[in-house]
Amino acid sequence: MKVRLAPIPKLAKIFYLIGVMALISSWFIFQTQSLLLSTLHTQQLFILGALLVSIGSVINLYFQWFKKGQNQIDE
Repeated sequence: MKVRLAPIPKLAKIFYLIGVMALISSWFIFQTQSLLLSTLHTQQLFILGALLVSIGSVINLYFQWFKKGQNQIDE
């Protein structure tokens, strides 16, 4: 069985990039115990990053599965 998938859409890549940047920055702030953000805001930044990455995944799934002519499955 041969499966070919379309490349990741640019919109999904943007959501992935921004989400990962938010996750890394919140992790860095947490690990260094910086007073840059309060604990609540650090948690909110982490949740925002996770949501952005998941939105990017949904966009990627939409383009992979539901767009006509984007994927082909040959048996």
